[in-house]
Amino acid sequence: MRLAISGTHSMGKTTLLGDCARAFPDYMTETEAYRSLRSFNPALHIGLGREADKHAMWILQGNLMGKLMRHCKGDKVFFDRGPVDMLPYSLYAIEEKQTDLDEGFVQSVSDIARIYCREFLEAILFVPIRDDYVIQFENDGVRPTDSGYRERVDAHFKTLYRTLDLGIPVIEVQGTRQERIVAIANYIRCRPADLPLGP
Repeated sequence: MRLAISGTHSMGKTTLLGDCARAFPDYMTETEAYRSLRSFNPALHIGLGREADKHAMWILQGNLMGKLMRHCKGDKVFFDRGPVDMLPYSLYAIEEKQTDLDEGFVQSVSDIARIYCREFLEAILFVPIRDDYVIQFENDGVRPTDSGYRERVDAHFKTLYRTLDLGIPVIEVQGTRQERIVAIANYIRCRPADLPLGP
């Protein structure tokens, strides 16, 4: 089963990817496009937040599409981010009116997301912001810390996952690290080899 972990930044998606690798050792993992590109070329400029532009979004989307295409139906893979993930960030940047991103770009990526979800994934594991389980924002020195940025991107994710016909299930994953792994284990019908410690 090919599964994409999706959602706004600083929600524990990369931590969840690591927990999945330990809990389900027969699954492969694919790292987030931004992290893998920066590790390959630290000097590569990829605009984020208000600075996001077509150049940055196509680089990230292209890297993700390449990772998706490496795997066939029947493979067991967790991806850090999915085909829809560039859309909420693009919508945020468009709202800020400091970018060359536009509705034509959003439509193009929406069309691509629908195709890639149907062809290369079995489900999306969506990590939303929830009022009843707050995850503190992590300033890692890379991601923008604009006021309300994470929350506005999350709102776009929620709208897109309600309205886009992706042809695959979108499963909300929430709670503690253990609760997230248990929820995923129940979905993929696989007993976890290890449960994470901590919140």
